[in-house]
Amino acid sequence: MKKNLLFAFFLIQITCLSAQKGAFEFGVNGGINVSSAVNFKENRLHHWDMKPLKGIQLGVTFGYRFNDFYSFRLGINLERRGFKDSTYLNGHSRFFPGVDEYTSGYVSIPLLNEFHFLNHHLIASVGVDFAKDFYEDGNEFGIIAGIGTGFNITQRMKWRLDVKFNRGLKDWRYHTDYFYLDGLKTFNISTGLIYSFEKKKK
Repeated sequence: MKKNLLFAFFLIQITCLSAQKGAFEFGVNGGINVSSAVNFKENRLHHWDMKPLKGIQLGVTFGYRFNDFYSFRLGINLERRGFKDSTYLNGHSRFFPGVDEYTSGYVSIPLLNEFHFLNHHLIASVGVDFAKDFYEDGNEFGIIAGIGTGFNITQRMKWRLDVKFNRGLKDWRYHTDYFYLDGLKTFNISTGLIYSFEKKKK
């Protein structure tokens, strides 16, 4: 499945590379995210009351706008992902001190195809995400879909607002005798600035 997703991802890029004009772009962004467990399963003795976990994201982007319709963007983000829980054993609620938050820090690298509409005021994005857990020896892979908007501040500077959903496809690092899960799903809202190195129009 992962190979098929990667093939489709690069096929979209090849299809859109009929560029008539292009410009390199650099951006900075920051935002908040909410992540939770996917397909969480538990044993019969313990019941885990799963709750979303809030986090932050800070990053930079490197992009190339091939034409007025299509651009490709690579990001490097520092972010926090995970989930919360409270546990029930034989009908009695109890918290395990220090284990009620399953969280970690990540360096994530999203690769995004972006499609621009309405004079760049509406932007749809789809792509893949590779994330490295820098507390544990683990890697994650996921797919991303999002929508955003942008407005020009100057001829070269643009303000962006993006809403993205990331669905993890690789098993997460927490697998114990009490539970296991398929991955994380993360909802992200971010804003930032993008500078274009496009030549000035005469």
